[in-house]
Amino acid sequence: SGHYGRGWMANFVMKSAVSKVIIHNRKDCCFERINGAKVYVDDLYCGEVVYEAGKTVYKVECGGIIGESVKVVQEFLPLALCEVQVQIQLKSSISGCFQHDTDFASADLKAMSVSSDQECIRKCKEEVQCKAITYRNSDGNCWLKTKENGDRISQNPGITSANIECFKDPSVGMSLDLSLADGRATGSVDSTTSLANGCFQHDTDFASADLKAMSVSSDQECIRKCKEEVQCKAITYRSSDGNCWLKTKENGDGISQNPGITSANIECFKDPNFWCFQHDTDFASADLKAMSVSSDQECIRKCKKEKSTDCDSALIPLL
Repeated sequence: SGHYGRGWMANFVMKSAVSKVIIHNRKDCCFERINGAKVYVDDLYCGEVVYEAGKTVYKVECGGIIGESVKVVQEFLPLALCEVQVQIQLKSSISGCFQHDTDFASADLKAMSVSSDQECIRKCKEEVQCKAITYRNSDGNCWLKTKENGDRISQNPGITSANIECFKDPSVGMSLDLSLADGRATGSVDSTTSLANGCFQHDTDFASADLKAMSVSSDQECIRKCKEEVQCKAITYRSSDGNCWLKTKENGDGISQNPGITSANIECFKDPNFWCFQHDTDFASADLKAMSVSSDQECIRKCKKEKSTDCDSALIPLL
């Protein structure tokens, strides 16, 4: 920025877990001005740069802190840098959401004893104010948190933490490298890890609405069979005997809990944001503004800009 006490910032289009921030220093002059530059995800501190003569690339680990922005702040010198890259981990399968050996400190809502980290998550989901959990396996202690990441993040062996928002995002294990310059984001998604795991709803039965039944070797094959049928909208799979039921309706005729049964809607495998949008659904009244836009995505972007008025949802008529 060239101004004392100011910095560089870029905003994401969605909350993301930041793995690391890579800063490329200038090569023409002012090399030492990068010394002491601090990196934040939202207002949570990741680390700072320690200048080394001749070194042009500095990596600051953020350890999966979830936020909507990244900032590089220089408190005592004008900030001078060439480029910033942000490595993002979009994590939403059950295993990918849990941050092992990680403690979300303070910001406690409640404490209780539970049987597993999964149960701790379920307790959090029952509390409107709960944004995250910390769980200790040795004694089953579960702390519900009022803030994502608690008040701060620290390494603590045997402790597992997770942000509840992660379990609502259907993408799994995607690595997204962003090259950010002047607030503009470019990059590509490493899709070597399948989105599929986030679409499967375990211990869940989509009842009735059967199109066909068959025997297959896996839930993945059941999905492939569904994709071959134009009328197939969902599947239910039983791992104990390989039975696969193709469904003519999303969610079948109803959803019920059933151990050992896995179900999935085929649309989820086409669009990783599918479960954010509630199709054929009207959020009545409570209007803030009305406008004409080109797409549901643009409607979401307009909503996000209205932070001062607490825009929490968007109603998007799809024509």
